[in-house]
Amino acid sequence: MTTWTLSKQTLRVVVPPEPADGNVVVRAVREAIEDPDFGPGLALLIDARANESPMSPEIPMDEVRNRAASISRLGFRSCALVISPVAARRGLATTFAKFAEEHGLRTSIFEDLARAEAWLAGSQVIGPEAI
Repeated sequence: MTTWTLSKQTLRVVVPPEPADGNVVVRAVREAIEDPDFGPGLALLIDARANESPMSPEIPMDEVRNRAASISRLGFRSCALVISPVAARRGLATTFAKFAEEHGLRTSIFEDLARAEAWLAGSQVIGPEAI
């Protein structure tokens, strides 16, 4: 089950090791925006480090683009994707980030949670962990 927590500055979505489908993050975000504390300008942290399940060989680019567009329209100031080092996950995250950026959502990919949190807090993260 995908979980989410909301602080004053960040919506954190934790993806389970084996999500039921690719829309788990979108559903969690849509659920979180119903919270009275949700407001535009929050940072979005998607923690998918635990998810190393095999991916479908073909995830339609339109599907990834639509997910990125849906999340981008919700008013987040930035998005950090924290992933496992599995190459397929990096490819999907890079594709998502590209589409999110096209829709105006500043997005970066990390393998280290602390670096992602620092980047979301406004720190400029430069180094091998920032992908």
